[in-house]
Amino acid sequence: MGRTKASEPRARRSGRSTQDAGQNPRRLRRELESVEQEIISVEERITELERLMAEPELFTDPARSTPVVAEHTELSARLPQLNQRWEDLGNQLHESEQRERGAAV
Repeated sequence: MGRTKASEPRARRSGRSTQDAGQNPRRLRRELESVEQEIISVEERITELERLMAEPELFTDPARSTPVVAEHTELSARLPQLNQRWEDLGNQLHESEQRERGAAV
């Protein structure tokens, strides 16, 4: 199932150029789906980490809390990059499909 405008994250990420995806609609679609799955996984993991961080007892043990906070920080920084890549791929796919339609006429 594709992401809708309503479910589209607001954050942005840096993406690769159009040539990196090869302009092949199938390749673009596969990469788009892959990035989308990664976004979902990262969002789910952030939610898990936030649940852990909401437990006051977590912070009584620095050996336990430090890696949780570090992972949350890392994933929170990664998510905007993934969202930007997803958006870039969606735009590239749209352009590629438009070019294919134009070439078929």
